[in-house]
Amino acid sequence: MLSTEFGNNLKKIRKNRGYNQQEVAEKMEMTQASISQFEKGNRVPTPSLIRKFANILDANVEEFVGSSDAEFERQMLMRNVEDLSADSIKKINEFVELIKSGNK
Repeated sequence: MLSTEFGNNLKKIRKNRGYNQQEVAEKMEMTQASISQFEKGNRVPTPSLIRKFANILDANVEEFVGSSDAEFERQMLMRNVEDLSADSIKKINEFVELIKSGNK
């Protein structure tokens, strides 16, 4: 799961860079508790937060998510549609089919 993989990688990268949670929290303009929640896999970061972590810790996004850009975007899409209504999901599927037909 993305949150667990991200959390484990965040902790590893943070420690490798010589930062504690409080130092990263200050750079991210968050609380230390928030960093802890990410590292435990209790919070799922947004793509923009992952990019910010990468920038602050001088890493690339793949180091945090452990996958290609396409796989990361797939995971984020699935996360974003979790709570949508059936009608909303149907609209997204129709849009996806439209995009696919334009790529042929």
